[in-house]
Amino acid sequence: MCVVESVTGTRYGEDMTTKAPHPRKTSLGRLATGCVGDIGPEEFLEDMEFTGLNLAEADATQATFLDCRWSNVNYGDAEAPIDLTGARISGTEITDCRADTWNMSRGNLLHTEISGTRIGAGVVYDSVWEKVRFTNCRISYLNLRGSKLTDVEFRDCKIDEIDLGRA
Repeated sequence: MCVVESVTGTRYGEDMTTKAPHPRKTSLGRLATGCVGDIGPEEFLEDMEFTGLNLAEADATQATFLDCRWSNVNYGDAEAPIDLTGARISGTEITDCRADTWNMSRGNLLHTEISGTRIGAGVVYDSVWEKVRFTNCRISYLNLRGSKLTDVEFRDCKIDEIDLGRA
């Protein structure tokens, strides 16, 4: 088990304390079926379920996904990934999804659970993650450079390389 613990304090020699993360459990009610056509730049999507979709080349920049479920979704290959730059994902479950490249730089991942998901390269620098749990995931490279992480947990995950510079 690999856990990134919460750290409080300052960066310049003052005492820092750590404690185990406490991500909240998401519980989603009835969800409307979502399709590729629902996803677009700056869209606000709430209470939707996206299942079995191929989102290669989809543009979801600055989009908000609130209380959604993603399952068996392909986020595209390395040459044509979905663009989630600046997106906000909150209260969401992401299960058994695949991404050669997951591009969500400068985005927010809040109160979200990700399980059974495979990510080749996670390009998520300058992001804010709060109360996020990864379970049984495989990530080849995760770039969290300059990100702010609070209550983030990786449980039974394999991460080959992670960049936490200035995080």
